[in-house]
Amino acid sequence: MVRASLVLLLLVTACGIDAPWDGPTLPAGARTVAYQVRAQSGLPVRSAQGIVAATSIAELRSELLKTIHYPDPCVGYTPDQDPCWERIADQPGQLYVAIPSVVVCYRTVKETAGLAGRTLYFIYWIGKVQKTCNLALAQPLWRLISFARADLPASGTLTVDLQTQEDGSYSDVATTVELG
Repeated sequence: MVRASLVLLLLVTACGIDAPWDGPTLPAGARTVAYQVRAQSGLPVRSAQGIVAATSIAELRSELLKTIHYPDPCVGYTPDQDPCWERIADQPGQLYVAIPSVVVCYRTVKETAGLAGRTLYFIYWIGKVQKTCNLALAQPLWRLISFARADLPASGTLTVDLQTQEDGSYSDVATTVELG
């Protein structure tokens, strides 16, 4: 059994592939928090990559539309598309967060969320490069996720922190939201 584990570890290391146990790491003291993906795609991310949080989809939409610099960004899509999330109804007791999609190819992406004190973390973990690809024309889109308010502090300011973990390093951007 030990020999098989050692062979697996050597194979994973030699091939440059992700081990089954590789993945996102929550900050010290954070506990995992459940979230729900409401929409995989929305408006294109036009400004610097960031994160937007609000207690209603309408408020979130309003903030995202400020980043779009052309008229009527919500029209001109096929009937099955809903880039401004106009057909998604607010649900009571939710915090809505817009995050840019991670544009990668031939790499594993895992994500998780956690809460530590008054900071809500959303973490993207990006695995090793499996083979080369060209993402020159890739356009990230906003994704819509939600968190149950029952899992978060009842009121006050909450920091929402988007972390990207890649190759042993991480970068993060954050915003704040008033929970009432």
